[in-house]
Amino acid sequence: LQAYLDMGFLPVEDEDYSVPDGEPLDRQGHGTAVGGVIAAEAGNGIGIAGAAWGSDLMAVRAGFALTTDRGGRFGLLESDDAASALRWAADHGADVINMSFGGAASATLQAAVAYADAMGALQVAGAGNGARDAGSSFPASYAEVMSIAALNTQSELAAFSNFGQTLNLVAPGWDILTLRAEGTALTGENRLVGEDYLRASGTSLAAPFVSAAAALALSAHPGLTAAALRRRLEGTSSPQVLSTPTQVGSRSWVGAGLPDLYSAVAAAPQPAPRLRDWQFSDSISLPGTNGNGLAESGETLSLSATLKNVWQAAAGGVPVRLETSDPFLEVESGEWLIPSMPEDAIRTPRFRLRVSPSAPPLHLAHLALVFEMGGTETVLPLTLEVNPPIPRTVAGSDPESPSLYVDLAPAIDTAPSGIGVVAWFRHLFGEESVEVRARILAPSGAPQGEDLLVRSVGRSRVSDIDVSASGGSFIVTWQRHDPDGEGGEQRFLEGRLFREDGSPLSDVLSFHHESEGEIIQRPVVAMAADGSFLLSWETFHDGGSGVEAQRFRADGSAAGSVFRVDTGSFDASESSPSVAFLEGGGSVIVWRTYPGIGVRARLFDAEGAPRGAPFTVHQEGSPFSVEPQVAATTGGGFLVAWDHCKRPEDGGTCSVRARGFDGDGVAIGPERTVSETPDRYLLWARVAAASGGGGVTWVGCLPGFVLEGCNLYFRYLGESGEPQGEVLVTDSFQEIWEADLAAGSEGFLQAFLLSGSSPHRIVAQRVPDSRGVPRTCNSGDPAQLCLQGGRFRLGVEWLDPGGRGGQGKVLPISDRTGAFWFRRPDNLELLVKVLDGRSVNGHWWIFYGALSNVEYMLTVDDTITGERRSFRNPPRHLASAGETRAFEEPENEARGTFNRVGLPGPGSGSVRPSARSTTGASTEGDGACEGNDEVLCLGGGRFSLEIRWQDFGGNDGAGRAVGLTADTGYFSFFNPANVEVVVKLLDGRAANGHWWVFYASTSNVRFDLTVTDLETGAVKVYQNPARQFASRADIEAF
Repeated sequence: LQAYLDMGFLPVEDEDYSVPDGEPLDRQGHGTAVGGVIAAEAGNGIGIAGAAWGSDLMAVRAGFALTTDRGGRFGLLESDDAASALRWAADHGADVINMSFGGAASATLQAAVAYADAMGALQVAGAGNGARDAGSSFPASYAEVMSIAALNTQSELAAFSNFGQTLNLVAPGWDILTLRAEGTALTGENRLVGEDYLRASGTSLAAPFVSAAAALALSAHPGLTAAALRRRLEGTSSPQVLSTPTQVGSRSWVGAGLPDLYSAVAAAPQPAPRLRDWQFSDSISLPGTNGNGLAESGETLSLSATLKNVWQAAAGGVPVRLETSDPFLEVESGEWLIPSMPEDAIRTPRFRLRVSPSAPPLHLAHLALVFEMGGTETVLPLTLEVNPPIPRTVAGSDPESPSLYVDLAPAIDTAPSGIGVVAWFRHLFGEESVEVRARILAPSGAPQGEDLLVRSVGRSRVSDIDVSASGGSFIVTWQRHDPDGEGGEQRFLEGRLFREDGSPLSDVLSFHHESEGEIIQRPVVAMAADGSFLLSWETFHDGGSGVEAQRFRADGSAAGSVFRVDTGSFDASESSPSVAFLEGGGSVIVWRTYPGIGVRARLFDAEGAPRGAPFTVHQEGSPFSVEPQVAATTGGGFLVAWDHCKRPEDGGTCSVRARGFDGDGVAIGPERTVSETPDRYLLWARVAAASGGGGVTWVGCLPGFVLEGCNLYFRYLGESGEPQGEVLVTDSFQEIWEADLAAGSEGFLQAFLLSGSSPHRIVAQRVPDSRGVPRTCNSGDPAQLCLQGGRFRLGVEWLDPGGRGGQGKVLPISDRTGAFWFRRPDNLELLVKVLDGRSVNGHWWIFYGALSNVEYMLTVDDTITGERRSFRNPPRHLASAGETRAFEEPENEARGTFNRVGLPGPGSGSVRPSARSTTGASTEGDGACEGNDEVLCLGGGRFSLEIRWQDFGGNDGAGRAVGLTADTGYFSFFNPANVEVVVKLLDGRAANGHWWVFYASTSNVRFDLTVTDLETGAVKVYQNPARQFASRADIEAF
């Protein structure tokens, strides 16, 4: 018999211990949602099935609903009502009691929990949704109660879920489809699905899954006591590691595991070790450590891990060891033997490890704890952040200040010299005044000198701070709001110029103010290399909004009039501009457009004249895309990043998107998803550009906990906007609010607001370039091609003329060579090979040949050095290429042998080789190709293909033929592992009445490719001259 104490259930009418209304029905919806997870009826062809459908269910209402002034309804559950309900359930024979509620400790409720335990009931409760230690949430944290955390859809700890040592199990708790009480609708992230169902999230939905598992186990083992049932649930669960990457000094908690319903019913008792928590330490008592709470290069660290045997006693000792294959960690003391481990015993083995002096910045190290118990080996992964960023306070509490104040809205930029500038505004409460302030940063992010008082605006309001630096100076801009005496306000766009040393170049400059009937807001600024600058803002007028801009000289004087950036009317909503100067003196402005929310852009020349009409940046529109950001890249192009959130009915997920463009506004690739987080709101996506690409930072906050559960993220981008490396959590203070990003000479600089401090603090930190960190190639990833023993990782992103694109999928051929397909696995599009030429010129060589003329970007990563090379094929271009200086290796590391016979020559590029067509013999072929080592058969055996080659030394021979698919094969010349030419033959008769021949070479020796139609006797010979690479498409071949 299962009881659950909640807000009641519809249409079940059972006992009610709530006040004041005295009736048992669910008027708020929470109880029905929880009950549906457990016991929704199955086998009736209607809706959903509960996890323990068919079990006896006792709905005990312990709370009541209140209605707000605006018609909203929320549940209220008081501890004395909950305690009375709990005692009633225990007295009436409840075997399992579910409590999906929580709050502060209560002596009354604690006594009721002890009573129910004495009556033999297993008690289960949600751990809470505060994203904090669950030890302060009750009844979950009482010793007699199982505390249940929530997992998201990626089987990770949900961002809202409480955590900590008091957890017992975890269960699904995100986006759970369950029952809806008629006439009710829960608030927050819950979404209705038709009339009778809803999707809900929280540990309230996780707990009933465990209660259901308990009911199933008890049905198979009816004699179990509550304690034995608890041990069975924990002991048969799948071990889970729930924490995010760990920093030194922070304790990482885990639960016992995720319930395994089958094992909970069928498994025999056995030892079940579970990792409860672990902690790294850099105590100054260890060699080479400084005790600053960071894992840094050259330090020795200790690791303590707490293990608990949650089920049957272990026979004999329990060996535990620490393992890692990380190249920058060395385990100095990694083995521990636990002599005995009785049931419920807790043991804490300790280990020691050393961080390499050459460990790179922002390195995420992977380790594993391995322990054996009962003949079973358990491996639990751990992570450690090595050389994390060091946050530095730019502005904050001043103990000498007689005034209380708050610092808000940081903006950051960097100059070519490497210095950074952070600007913000300060509200002084005692004086009821507002100041605009700034501070210079060293390239490392360390603050220099004192704050700069940019402007004091008295009792006016300030918003939309921005800063831009270039050419030995910087400008700070803002919007001033003056009361108009009639309950409204007048807005002014202002700014001030400074030299890089912080000395003023101008007084406060007034750029623009509102005219009759308009509202201006969200000004942004970009400074050119000569000190001139471009200011843009949005203007509301006649029920719509538009984007306007104006150019200014280096002294702050106007260089032209205000001009419209967008369509020129106020019929739509054009807003949230962002500006950047491009290499060569031109500029680009991007903005948000509505309806059909998306991102638009427009280019301007060095004189400020438009270069064509506005164009669309995004490919997938979003109802909630906000505040696009633009940054100029080297070579005259630019990157755009923006937030993208779907409607609740479309999944409600949020992501950060990015896309790269060249200097003419032509997209380099498709719209890219930089990060998608199912259980966090993504805010303040900010992009900055550096050599070869850029980076993007954003804040991810918990739903409903915007000021309490926020992390700061960062990810590197290539020049097309493609993500590079992993998403980095650069800070997890939980109270991060606003953030900005700039690219500096020593890496990217982040500035952000910590809103939980008193007063608020503006913090800056450097994010070093971690793209050079050695990484591995994952041969199990269908989009990663691993060559030369896995040293080189290759990937392809493609985009067709219709805007469709994606990642190329891999077909490995040899350790040197592989191919990619784009749309179908039987239609290969690109051949790539990596050769070891270090003994010849100290470099690794890359050759690729295309069988497709769609646009693509080939990236090759050296996982040893971290270096990346990118090769772009423009749209409608069919080419092969070779690069014999792709990756350099120091002379003292060059090794290996290489056969010089037939080495490709120094030429590179693409050509259109000649083809001569003959009718062959007068008799037609028999249509039955007989393949061998030198003959490739394609087109269902209708066509035979052969190659003759000749190298630079005059040596010649026949190519070795290998079939790959029904349409595709390749030839090798000098070594079977070294693919030289790939050929594809397609049946295009439905399109133009012909068979089509495509081939691509990764060799620049001379060769003749002969293709024979064995049905007609027609022959075509395609010739490749010496020292040329070739790709060819002949769509009228036969």
